[in-house]
Amino acid sequence: MVTTLATVASARKARGRRGNAWRVYGPTATTAASVALLCADPMRHVLQDHELWTTNSAMYRPGCEHGDIRCLSVVGWVFLTCTYLGFACLIVGALWNADALGKLGREFRRRLEGDDADFEA
Repeated sequence: MVTTLATVASARKARGRRGNAWRVYGPTATTAASVALLCADPMRHVLQDHELWTTNSAMYRPGCEHGDIRCLSVVGWVFLTCTYLGFACLIVGALWNADALGKLGREFRRRLEGDDADFEA
């Protein structure tokens, strides 16, 4: 739900951006990708719970004693990677949408030029 709202907010803000298509719609595309990636593992669980995906769908290899990342099957690695990529896309899309790097760069240049009167006591 939160990722969907972040995508909607990014799409609304895209109307005011200028530049090529990637600059305008890149943050929206990145946050939209995070929605799909983050929903992949819960969808796997739903399909397994309703017995719609029963063959080769186990997260862990059978007979492994550890029960942690060392025992992940191929399916486990794929969906774990989807989850991590989803959070990375969400973070990148949100920071890109907020123009965090541009704001940080402008503040850094302002401080280098000696215009830090805001912080003098």
